[in-house]
Amino acid sequence: MTFAVSSRFPLSLAGLGRNLYGHLAFVPAHLPGGRTRAEVDALLVDSGLPCDTFNKITRLRLPEGRGFDARLLALEKFFQGRPFTWWLGPDTEPDNLGAELERRGLRREEVSVGMNLDLSRLSGQEPDTAVPLTVRPARHPSELAAYAALLAANWEPPDTCVTQAYAGAEAALLTPRCPLRFVVGYADGEAVCGAEFRLGPGTLAGVYGLVTPARHRRQGFASRLLWTALVDLRAAGFTHATLQASEDGLHLYRRMGFQPYGDWVEYCGRLLPAKG
Repeated sequence: MTFAVSSRFPLSLAGLGRNLYGHLAFVPAHLPGGRTRAEVDALLVDSGLPCDTFNKITRLRLPEGRGFDARLLALEKFFQGRPFTWWLGPDTEPDNLGAELERRGLRREEVSVGMNLDLSRLSGQEPDTAVPLTVRPARHPSELAAYAALLAANWEPPDTCVTQAYAGAEAALLTPRCPLRFVVGYADGEAVCGAEFRLGPGTLAGVYGLVTPARHRRQGFASRLLWTALVDLRAAGFTHATLQASEDGLHLYRRMGFQPYGDWVEYCGRLLPAKG
């Protein structure tokens, strides 16, 4: 796999957030019906698709006090009735925004642990797999489609919005200048796992959408793919990797040396009028 470093930068919470926000915004921004809006207090990402997989409100830094409720409603209206989620992280302001959203009727949907790895401290050894795994970058439409199909299979039935989104943004995703890189792992010629890597800012790489369909799990495929990619990133000059871990993945990431730095929480639903 080929990765390229842009420039060095001091690792910070802001840098970790910029990597995530770049990941969230890129595909929707390159869809025919997609649009993103970077405002002072929020990043709004709308794919134009009727699912919340690619529709997000994030990078929230809202001032409390007068106008707070009106601002929340204005952010919600951006999506014109399409499903979306609010994504809150360690850099969200105010600190109690999650509680305020729940008080207004939203439900906490998913919690993931933000983790960071100093690649010079990548620990352990290359994981074994029961079946030999070949890891290749997605450089052609068929390979990108293979990754999209793996990711879509996370839902039952598979989320057709996922395959539609990657097909719609295909031209931008397969250019050499794209900051996103996709890799697919093949066993016996079949795509069995995949991941996205968001390069930058500087020498930071983000890991997203690390996926293995249910029938291929517990064979070491995802850990082998991730290890291979992290070694290649380190060789290319990247110094740190970041990701958001589900509870199921925490053991794998800790074993490789990732350390937690804070939680990311998704909320979904429709806002109700503020109470009292």
